[in-house]
Amino acid sequence: MDYLILLLIAVSLALDCFTVSACITSIKKIQSKFYLIVPLHFGLFQLFMTLIGYYFGLGFKSLIEGFDHWVAFGLLSIIGIKMIVESVKDSHKSIDIHSEFNIIMLSIATSIDALVIGLAFSFNGFDIFISALIIGIISFLISLIGLLLGKKIHNLRIGYIGVLGGLILIGIGVKTLVSHIFV
Repeated sequence: MDYLILLLIAVSLALDCFTVSACITSIKKIQSKFYLIVPLHFGLFQLFMTLIGYYFGLGFKSLIEGFDHWVAFGLLSIIGIKMIVESVKDSHKSIDIHSEFNIIMLSIATSIDALVIGLAFSFNGFDIFISALIIGIISFLISLIGLLLGKKIHNLRIGYIGVLGGLILIGIGVKTLVSHIFV
């Protein structure tokens, strides 16, 4: 497994968490307990959604082994394009994190991409436990950084950071496809 690729995927997935976290604190002050609660939720949801996607994908692996590299390319490209489109069109408004329900909904929304990445991992032979753990830890850390930096960057268009994440995922999808076709 290429750990640089895994790190790039983890950072790309965590950029949604960063953006939401930074939006939370750029708009209003939060209680100190949320500096742990929000990143913990985001990290755990990213971790478990990656695992769920992986095990779901194993059920289909034997059916698509001949063209799994195309599936991985397609999934990574679709997620990358989705991230780019959402980054360009979304205007982040006030995000209320004072209820457990809202935090869980935000956690689900930011981890849907991890579900699809887990599915792609099932076709590429990634070590799922290490991969999911790294994705969870990176999401936790980047969410925490987003919360801490939110006040300082409130005037910047942080939503566009998702464009970078989307381009990275598309690039990894292209690399996967090229490495299977030409190797």
